[in-house]
Amino acid sequence: MKLAIAFMALFSFAACSDVPMPYDEPGNDNKNDTTITDQKGSTKDNPLSVTEAVELITSGKAPSTEVYVKGIVTSVDYYSSQYKSLSYYISDDGKTQQLDVYSGKGLNGADFASKSDLKVGQTVIVKGIIKSYTDKNGKTTNEIDKNSQIVSIEGDGTTTPDTPTTGEAKGSGTVSDPYNAVAATKAASALDKDGKIENVYVSGVISSIKSVSTQYGNAEFYISDDGTTEGTQFLVYRAYYLNGAKFTAEDQIKVGQKVVVKGTLVNFNGKTPKMTTGGQIVSIDGKGSGTTTPDTPVTPTTGDAMTIDNIKANKVGSVSLDTNKYGSQSVSDESTWYSWTFDGVTYEGAKICISDGKNGEGLQMQGNASDASKQGFLFNKTAFSKSIKSITLVLSVASSSKYDPSFDLYAGSETHPKSTAISATPETKTSGDYKEYTYLFDLSGGDYKYFTLANDKVGALYIKSIKVTLK
Repeated sequence: MKLAIAFMALFSFAACSDVPMPYDEPGNDNKNDTTITDQKGSTKDNPLSVTEAVELITSGKAPSTEVYVKGIVTSVDYYSSQYKSLSYYISDDGKTQQLDVYSGKGLNGADFASKSDLKVGQTVIVKGIIKSYTDKNGKTTNEIDKNSQIVSIEGDGTTTPDTPTTGEAKGSGTVSDPYNAVAATKAASALDKDGKIENVYVSGVISSIKSVSTQYGNAEFYISDDGTTEGTQFLVYRAYYLNGAKFTAEDQIKVGQKVVVKGTLVNFNGKTPKMTTGGQIVSIDGKGSGTTTPDTPVTPTTGDAMTIDNIKANKVGSVSLDTNKYGSQSVSDESTWYSWTFDGVTYEGAKICISDGKNGEGLQMQGNASDASKQGFLFNKTAFSKSIKSITLVLSVASSSKYDPSFDLYAGSETHPKSTAISATPETKTSGDYKEYTYLFDLSGGDYKYFTLANDKVGALYIKSIKVTLK
C-alpha cells in the first residue's frame, strides 16, 4: 500500500448542464403501456412466478402498472440507510439470481432498518413495476423497479454473509474470550454498511501485511487462525501498535506472529468485513517469519488512494452526500458542507454529490463561471504533515463530449486557499466510455500545506483521482 495521499473519484465534464437530475428521474424505463387486469399477477392471491415475470420483460410485454411476483430470496446485496430500502434477488428455485428487486421497501411499504431485516430463503410476494435496465456498459438486468413493497413474507430464512468463511467460529469477542478470524468475519459480515460493533477483541496469526506506515503510525494486515492465506482471513485496517502507540518501524510486526487486536468491526460498503481505522494491538507473541510481505512496494509518499467509497464511509457530522443532487449544500454556509476524514486529515466540500454514472463516475462537483453560489469546491481543512510536492489529478470526460475539463486548483499556507492558482497541461487518453485527462501540478517551489479544487468554470466535474505527494 503506497504511502501517497491519493483520493479517488471520477470526473466528467458537462458543458450544457451541470445540475444533476433528480434522484428519481426515470431511466430506461419500460415504455409498454399495457396493463394487467383480472389475470395472473394482478392480485396478491394470483401472483406471477419469477420465471413468468422475466418472460414478460424479455418479450417486451411487461405492463406499465404494478404487478405481484412471488419468489424466494437468494441474496440480499445492499441496504440504503438514506432511503431505508434493500436491493435483493429472488428466484423460483431459491438458488439462482433471476430477478433483481432494486431499492425495495419492506412489508406493506415499511422502511427497512438494516440488511438483516430480510434473509436468504424467505419466500416473498413483491408488488412493483417489472422492467429491464441497461447500464452504461451494456449489461442488461431484469428487475422490479425501485419503491416496490413486500406484501407477503414467509419463513425464517438464513443469514448468509457476503464474505464466505471456512473453519469454525470461536470466541465471544471479549478480552478474555476474543473472536477468532472466522467469528470476526461472520460478525462483521452480518452488519449493514452503516453498522458497527465497538470494543471487540480478535485473536489470530498474522497471515500477510499490506503496509506499515511510520508517517501515520498505523498498519494494515490480515490475520487467520493458522497464519496461512488458505482459509478465512480477517482484515485489520490501519491499527496502531501496542496499547495504541504509533508504529515507528516497519519491522515491528511480522507474518507468523500471534496477535490480539481491539477495535470496531464494520462491514465496509456492505461487502468488506474488517476492523476499521483506530484499532490497536493488545498483545504480540512469537518472532514471526522476519518479513512484512507488503502487497505493494513502499514509496516515499504519503497516504492511500481515497475513493468515493472512502469519502462516504468516513463522513463527519450530519450532512449527507446524496446521489445525483446537491441537496441543501450552500457555498456560503459551512454548516451545510459535507465533511469527511482520511488518513488523519479532515476535508470539506460544497456543491458535491455522488454521480449516477451517466456523465461520469465518482464525486460530482457543480460548476458555474458567473454565479458564485453554484461553484463547487473541496479542500483539506487540516494541514498536511509536510509541504505539498505535487498534486496529480485524473479527470474523465464522456467520449461523446466536445469539451475539455475546466477548473482551478489553488494552493496556500492556510485552509481553503483561493488566490494562488497552479497550472498544468494534461495528458489525454481514451479509456472505454471516457477520455482521461491527467494533470501533474508542481507545487515544489512553494511552502503549501493546503489546496482547494474549485469548479469556478462552466460545467460539472467528475473526479477520478487526486493524488497529493508530500516533500
